[in-house]
Order: sequence, then structure tokens, then C-alpha cells
Amino acid sequence: MSSLWWPTPDSKNQGLPEKLSKKRSTTEQEERPKQPPKKRGRLPATTDQSSSTASSEGTPSSKCHLWKDFCERGIELFTATQKKVSDAKEKETRTTERYFREVTKRTEVLEKSLAEHHSYVKSRSTTLVMEEAQMNQLVAHLTKETSALGRSLHEDIEIAKNSVLFQVGEMSTDIDRCRTEIEKTSNNALLHEIKGLMERITRFQANVEERLTAIEENQDRLLKVCAKEGMITSKEETVARVANELRMSEDILDEDFGEPEESVKEARKDEDRKILDELAVVNRKLDETKHEIFVLNHRIEKERKNEDQRGRQKVEEMRKEKYALLDEEYALKKKQQQLNLAL
Repeated sequence: MSSLWWPTPDSKNQGLPEKLSKKRSTTEQEERPKQPPKKRGRLPATTDQSSSTASSEGTPSSKCHLWKDFCERGIELFTATQKKVSDAKEKETRTTERYFREVTKRTEVLEKSLAEHHSYVKSRSTTLVMEEAQMNQLVAHLTKETSALGRSLHEDIEIAKNSVLFQVGEMSTDIDRCRTEIEKTSNNALLHEIKGLMERITRFQANVEERLTAIEENQDRLLKVCAKEGMITSKEETVARVANELRMSEDILDEDFGEPEESVKEARKDEDRKILDELAVVNRKLDETKHEIFVLNHRIEKERKNEDQRGRQKVEEMRKEKYALLDEEYALKKKQQQLNLAL
């Protein structure tokens, strides 16, 4: 078979007139895409070579400069930090010395005033003008008055305490009811707020109980001091007070001053020993009751997380047990107060 023949550009132009061939060649040149002119010279090669040589030559020196700069900055930072530390130490030393000087001055003033007070007390006469029988009667009367005042104050404190605890209990009941209603709607935000409110109420109740306990302790301490010291100020006031008390008071405690002192002291010691033993038992029971109340509060908070009916029943039972323990705690505290007054 003969090979296929394709016309070439030269063969296409053969047999045509010169004008047509020129015109066709010009049109073909116009139809060809215009290529950008090539840049002359060897500048890129030289720049690449110079940059490569500069980078190859400048890399070690740049690393050295970076390391040197890093070291210098580190030294400056270390020096500044060391200076700050030394300044802080110096300032602290100056402050400590100043405080120490102030404390020393105050101590010297207190020691001086204490020495003056001791000299004043030693210079006063210690002779008593009043007779021993009158002194005993006065102490007995003061003890009776302070005991009556202490009982009235104790009753007022107990009434206030019971009212506060009752109101707190009602608030906790209402909050529990609100919690059960909110648990039905599954509102976690309100549950979180109610939990915080319950914690604040518990802290408030503990704070009230702590303050009332401190008041009761101070009251007992005052009664003991009044019973032992008699609260006598000066000679003139003592004589006037004894005269007024003997003239106005008709219900002074009848005490037999004719008994021997040793037998009276022994009997008093036996009574005090019995009272102290009973007071120790009451204190131990009171501590156990407080611990049980704390454990019940923890168990109630734990059971409240259960949303079933059984968990709610457990919470109600534990709350009843808690109220019974609170009543027992109140009775023990009242007995403790009576024993403290009897001492």
C-alpha cells in the first residue's frame, strides 16, 4: 500500500501566486499566539549564585550573632531579676526591722504600765473593814441575784434560739417541698439555686447555734466569777452596799455559819464531784447527738439525689429522726446549763 500523503505548509503554498502566499504567511503569523520576548543576559544566574554564596557564607555568622544576642539578653534579664530580688529582700528586711522596733516600743510601754500597776497594788492596804459574817451574807446575796439573772437570761436565750430554729426548720420544709416540685419539672438551674440556698440556711443555723453557745459559756463564766469574787470595788462602796442590803433585803439565804468549815468543805467537794461526773456524761451524750445529727444531714443530702418514691420516703423518715435528735440535744443543753449553774 502506498503511504498516505498529507499536505505540508510548503506544499500548500506551491502553485499559488506570490501575493497570496505572502498574505497567507502573514495571516498565519497573526494567528499564532504571541510569545513573550526572552530576557537577555545572565543576571538571574549571577544573582542566584551570589545569594547562594552569601547564604552559604553568612549562615555561621548569623547563628553566632543570634546566640550572642540571646546570651546578652539572658544576662540582662538575669541581672534585672537579681536586682529586683535583692531590692525586695532589702525592703522586707527594713520592714521587719521597723515592725520589730514598734513591737519593742509597745512592749516596753506595757511593761512599764504593768510595773506601775504592780507597785500601786502593793502600796494599797489589804486590811478589810467588814466582818466575815457580813462578807458571807453579801456574797450569798450576790450569788442569789446573779443566779436569778442568769436563769432569766438563759430562758430568754432559749426562747430566742427555739424560735430561730423553728423558723429555720419551717424554711427547710418549704424548700424541700419546692425541691420536690422542681424535680418533677427537671429544672436543673432552679435545683442548683435551691441547693445553694439550703447550704446558706444550714450555715446560718450553725452560726446561730455557735453564737448562742458562746453566750451561754460567757454567762456561766460570769456566774462563777461573781460567786467567787463578790465584785467588791472600794471600802466606802462596800460599807454602803452592805448597809443597804442588810436593811432592804429580807429574804437572804439562811446559811449555818456555826458548822465547822472542814465538814462543809468536804460535803461541798462531794457534791461538786457528783455534779462534775454527771456533767461529763451529759457532755459526752451531747457530742454523740451532734455527731448523729451531722451524719443524718449528710445522708439526707445524699438521698435527695434519688428521684424515686422510695428515696423520698427515706428522706422523710430521716428528717423525723433528725427532729427527735434536735429535741434530745435541746434537753441535754438545758441539763448542762442547770449543772453549770449548780457548780
